[in-house]
Amino acid sequence: MAMHESPLKSYNHTNSNTKLYIGLGTGAVIMVIIMVAMTAGSSAKQKRLSELKVEAEKYLYEIELKQSQYAGRQTSHTPVQVELETKLRGIEEEIREIDPRSKILAKLVERRISAEVRRTTGELLKLHASIKRDESNHFVAVKLPSDRESYLYKGTGLFYDSEFRNPTDEDLKLLASFPTLEDIDLSGTSITDAGLFHLKGLTNLKHLNLSNMKITDAGMRNLNELVNLETLDV
Repeated sequence: MAMHESPLKSYNHTNSNTKLYIGLGTGAVIMVIIMVAMTAGSSAKQKRLSELKVEAEKYLYEIELKQSQYAGRQTSHTPVQVELETKLRGIEEEIREIDPRSKILAKLVERRISAEVRRTTGELLKLHASIKRDESNHFVAVKLPSDRESYLYKGTGLFYDSEFRNPTDEDLKLLASFPTLEDIDLSGTSITDAGLFHLKGLTNLKHLNLSNMKITDAGMRNLNELVNLETLDV
């Protein structure tokens, strides 16, 4: 006698296959949607990165232009360039949020720091600071001219500089741009307690000369974070 499959069993088998196909189809659709969304998100990020790169290039060009315009002028800080540098840092933060490993970010940080170093180096030289660099061209020592030495530049002799001025507290912001500094000589200058605040981040500093200066205990507290300081002349 021939055996016949139960219609109910056949129906259940067919229904299960249908559900399986539907399930697989739904999963495929969801995967496609996810892939499309990821692709769209990636495209949006790349577009934003490109926009930020163009914006950064504009600011860097303006900085280079300002540096050429201010070359030879006596300015403690070039406010316009400092403002542009701040905008560049904002762009860096946005790029870092989008893609921390972005090659654009690495190049931007390098060029911005290079621009800052050029600005601060130029301003230190205008103050007739003595600068020492290591083999890697990093700043390791700086000496600012004392009030007594200022006659070399204020007189009418060989070193006369009509734009010379004595270093001030604000000028120590320039030194804060060089974390590799190991030796700073401010002896005999008019720098006060307020100026020492700007040295707090120079944790590589080993030698600091504050002799013949009007520094109080309040100012000395700014030096507590200089953990590698070996000698302090007061």
